[in-house]
Amino acid sequence: MHTSTLYTLLLVLLPTLSTPFLLPPPTFLHKPQPQQPLHALPTPQITSPPPPLTSTTGLILVDSFSPYHGTYLSSTALEKYNATIINLYSPYVQSILLNQPDLPDSEITRIQSHGIPSTSELDSWVEKCGVEITSIICESDSGLRATELLASSLNLSPERSNDVGEWRRDKSLMYDHLKQTTKMPETLLCRSKSEARAFASSLGCTSDGSGSSVVVKPKRGVASGDVYRCGDIEKVERCVERILGSEVFGEVGKVVEDVLVQEFVSGSEFAVDAVCRSGEVKICAVWRYDKREVPGGDFVYCKTELVGECFSDPDSEELCPAEDDYGGLIVFESLCDFVEETLHNAGVEWGMSHTEIMVNLPTGRAQRKADVDLTLIEINCRQHNTDFAPVTEACVGYNKLDVCLEAYLGDCAEDGNGGVHTKDDKDMTWDMVPRRPRLFARGAIVHLHCNVEGIVKKVDLGCIPDLDSVVKVEVYNDFKKGCYVTRTKTMAEDAGWIHLVCDDKDKMEKDYEKIMEQMGSIWEIEEGENIDDLFVT
Repeated sequence: MHTSTLYTLLLVLLPTLSTPFLLPPPTFLHKPQPQQPLHALPTPQITSPPPPLTSTTGLILVDSFSPYHGTYLSSTALEKYNATIINLYSPYVQSILLNQPDLPDSEITRIQSHGIPSTSELDSWVEKCGVEITSIICESDSGLRATELLASSLNLSPERSNDVGEWRRDKSLMYDHLKQTTKMPETLLCRSKSEARAFASSLGCTSDGSGSSVVVKPKRGVASGDVYRCGDIEKVERCVERILGSEVFGEVGKVVEDVLVQEFVSGSEFAVDAVCRSGEVKICAVWRYDKREVPGGDFVYCKTELVGECFSDPDSEELCPAEDDYGGLIVFESLCDFVEETLHNAGVEWGMSHTEIMVNLPTGRAQRKADVDLTLIEINCRQHNTDFAPVTEACVGYNKLDVCLEAYLGDCAEDGNGGVHTKDDKDMTWDMVPRRPRLFARGAIVHLHCNVEGIVKKVDLGCIPDLDSVVKVEVYNDFKKGCYVTRTKTMAEDAGWIHLVCDDKDKMEKDYEKIMEQMGSIWEIEEGENIDDLFVT
């Protein structure tokens, strides 16, 4: 994410964060009413708070900004578990907040008071909290290290948190940590263009582009930022040169000194969302990516679609095999098995994870698990960075954020409180949460891409909001009339999203293709021209 984008995000959310670091019960998110059709459920809205209650359980939320991640966790923890929420900033985010121009002294003091306490301050800080701190959750990828260190200092790990693991943030260390037990792309950390050239050549990349492609990327990063597919040696060298010397993601004042060069793995890419509690894994959602190449971006997210076994009728217990999905249930079960084993091998015992895997079917079809070839791309020990909860609630019946809170706070809940809210308006304890999800409807998140650069004159969604599968559309504020916009090249530069939910997979797919056809004409700018045929299939 560009610094300016992060500044904008934080500035927009600052007014919601101007409370003391020990937060009283604020407004919270009500669950959708059960009488509404599942496919029409709205995003939960903020309403009035419940009566204040005496709380003895403390939950730390680090870098809690997003209304559909951190704010949702905070509100639900208060509503369902009566937890005291302690909001903190990681050093990286705190430094960005403090570097804003013309901050009043009161705001500087407030931001500093939300910083993670030092080791010498920890005992007095805990005493000031006045509650037993049982759990800690980090929203940002850049704050994971500080969160793990704080959990260790609070003696939450390993009983209530993962231990400190640098490999969870460093893609090179992740490869070294897992390559003996898990299939991963061949990878080398290169400190120069010549070293990158030599390794890329060993992987079959050639000067004339007739050989194999490789991937060049930073060892720290998110949302496909600075990730390039290189089909020839010249592009390898250009991309390495571009990344070397840039700012390290999540580190103030540090520059990139080495770059990952990696074997390019073709196939279909999937992501598996899971929650762990003391080593027990609950798979909450399995997604299939549609990524495409656009000018300036080699791996741009277009659609993130739920896959898995489906109930043929939401009112029955009869399952349909979902053979219309890539590889059907054999691939689905293989992915779930693979993620459970990989998280175990990686020592992930607690919290949310978002694991990305490349799938290939060497024989062209999956009749048994041995036919499925799986390659781990990476494990992210955080939430899925999109507004996924309304889609999974409509299609699966519950969401990963609720499962995460039940993992951490379920054993602290008083009688009648807690639990994972379900589609039939019941609450599940951790033990009741299914090991693997089942779909009651088809669902997907379409990523909106801006294909122009300039000042927005008009935003025209055309017929998109009226398509049968479309349940909600959001265009980000930075891409509305009067804003200066640039072309989307990474997920961090998305212009918004569209939620699709439908009982008919074919109808949803037709709506998706219609959206993709219209994507290039959504934004009209004062100067410049739209790009025809933006998406390369």
